[in-house]
Amino acid sequence: MNSFILIPAYNADKFLNKLVTEIRNITNIFILIIDDGSNTKLELDFKNCMVIRKEQNEGKGSALRDGFRWGIKNNYRYVITLDADGQHPPQFINDFLNTNNNIDLVLGYRSFTSKMPINRRLSNFLTSKMISLRIGKNIYDSQCGYRKYSLDKLKNYQFQEDRFMFETEVLLKTVKKNSKLHQIKIPTIYADEISSIKNFSTTINFIKLYLRSLFKW
Repeated sequence: MNSFILIPAYNADKFLNKLVTEIRNITNIFILIIDDGSNTKLELDFKNCMVIRKEQNEGKGSALRDGFRWGIKNNYRYVITLDADGQHPPQFINDFLNTNNNIDLVLGYRSFTSKMPINRRLSNFLTSKMISLRIGKNIYDSQCGYRKYSLDKLKNYQFQEDRFMFETEVLLKTVKKNSKLHQIKIPTIYADEISSIKNFSTTINFIKLYLRSLFKW
């Protein structure tokens, strides 16, 4: 028992059957879906796949933390995270799975092309640069949630962020100058209507988190 796939999901039922089917065409490893209080209860029928439902929507970060705790409790060492909305192509899963286990963190990254709205391109470019300067590592795409985490590394930290800032908090807290990173290029797939990120509030929350990392950690 080594790796599993974790998918946080909120009102993503129209995407998930296709996504899990595509994953199953590639690998049979265990899939855990955290239903983050969706309006409609998720109904999936796949082998080696489980849905844990939260009664209330608590945010992506909370769902990921629940999945990490489940993985640690069940003696997994690594977890690959994908978003539920189809932005992370499953055909790259084996690239994450086959990365040397000495790597501390594997990150997917996208090109900031016209397929991504200009406000998101600017936001992602700036936050990636600021995080890179803060941690002393060149992060190409700080907002991409397609990742492979070492659960042994994560359990040494306490995380506070419940929503989209969680993945930024992980970078700021866990990545050091001597950390071993690997970054995998994935296609830029973006549809604004399926994004739950609110640009202004997300920017404010990023600034608060960044300042906290400078003065309180």
